[in-house]
Amino acid sequence: MNKAEKLYIEGTKLLETNPAKAIEFLSKSLELDPEAPPALYNRVVAFARLGRDTEAITDLTRLEEIAPVVALKLRRELELSVEPYTDIAKVEYRAGNFKMAITKCDSALAYNPQYGDAWVVKGMALAKLGEIEKALECYNNAAKFEPANYWAFLNRAELHHQHKRFKDALSDFSKAIELRPGEPDAYAGRSAVFFDLQLPEKATADKCKAEELRVIQQPSRNNRQKMDYVKRLEDLGCFPPSDPPDQDVEALEAAIGVSLPPAYRSFLLSCGGWWGNILCPCREPTPFGLLHGVVGFYDAGHIRNFLSSSIVPRNMVTIAYGNRDKCMSVAGVDRGFVYALDAEFRVYWDDEEFIQRFDAMADSIRDYLELRREHKLPEKPNGYESLYLIANDFDEFISCCQSSS
Repeated sequence: MNKAEKLYIEGTKLLETNPAKAIEFLSKSLELDPEAPPALYNRVVAFARLGRDTEAITDLTRLEEIAPVVALKLRRELELSVEPYTDIAKVEYRAGNFKMAITKCDSALAYNPQYGDAWVVKGMALAKLGEIEKALECYNNAAKFEPANYWAFLNRAELHHQHKRFKDALSDFSKAIELRPGEPDAYAGRSAVFFDLQLPEKATADKCKAEELRVIQQPSRNNRQKMDYVKRLEDLGCFPPSDPPDQDVEALEAAIGVSLPPAYRSFLLSCGGWWGNILCPCREPTPFGLLHGVVGFYDAGHIRNFLSSSIVPRNMVTIAYGNRDKCMSVAGVDRGFVYALDAEFRVYWDDEEFIQRFDAMADSIRDYLELRREHKLPEKPNGYESLYLIANDFDEFISCCQSSS
């Protein structure tokens, strides 16, 4: 084994726990062997985990020249971060941090230049900063890459209207209505354009339609039955905390930069800090068995304390603890999903290590190892190697938990 390979191995070992240090080792390895795809691949991953997206893309472009098939797979994995970046950009925009919103959109677009929502949010932020032509270009890109993106046409229509480009505004409002005929905003916008063009009959018709749709939409959110979390935990044999829990959910959301999934937010306000002894199953093969314990649910303060964890993906928060921590995605395509985190990283153990560590091994672990040997385990996105799906939302997670008694 040469020096470059040794440095690569050292860097790879640190990828999960210390990506900044991993970059140091991988960079030294690449100085000795600049065309080594594995080192370049892992440095892309490390840069991405640290949010150093420009450097990640630079390395990824090099990797595409050296190993195009491997690079394509990695690019697809990195595209999973596009939605979380855009979600954070939306939060920054709502908070009035328009320049930071643009920065987060640029990070999303670095990994997927054709992601319409990122172009839309960037356009909205640029419009707030008075960069009208740049904003218009962003909306144009969103409409070009995603011709069915309602928000691209709606926001572009509003921009046209503000600058008295009435013909363009009517065209875009009409396209938005075509895409989402049940949404009131495009009708209201087109009504305003008709009023400016002194076409009162058309303006009134659209205004009435917008008001009608708003009345229809208003009660729909309140009709959904909510789970009684206190009763559910009592049924599982759990207990409330002896000391008042930290219920500052707003501070937690400010710290993570996105709003929590609604169901979990409700749970945290009523049941943060509860504890007990319950079991929950995973929905996929694991190297630690299918059933694992939960002995407590973190309150908002404890969750904030764990945000600096180097082993939890940046789009997740740790919501419960036991022999496996439970994590929830708060952004991205899997927002609201609940996972078990294997902090021992058994996915990287070879078969011999399992045999040496355990005198007796659960059948489910043997099944996992057999599937691994046959390359039949489910594929996982980059960064999710040690996460195992429990549920697609928080209510499903609580529902599938079982009393250990």
